[in-house]
Amino acid sequence: MDTEVYRKMKELADKYAMELKNQVDSRIEEMKSDDNSHYLLYRVLGVTSEEGNLIDLYQNKGRFLYILTSNKICQNR
Repeated sequence: MDTEVYRKMKELADKYAMELKNQVDSRIEEMKSDDNSHYLLYRVLGVTSEEGNLIDLYQNKGRFLYILTSNKICQNR
């Protein structure tokens, strides 16, 4: 691969990765003060608190990743 193309792709990937990380880190802080009443449903269904935390974290990461990539794809059309 052309080194200039690789460099530009790497630059862009690093930028988007940092943007995603910042959004997720911010959301993790917000989650500390969220209403966790849905955890009762998790417990009834046999989901541990740790698993419930991971479910919420991954759901948020997935949402931010989807939004970030959707916005970037739409901007380039």
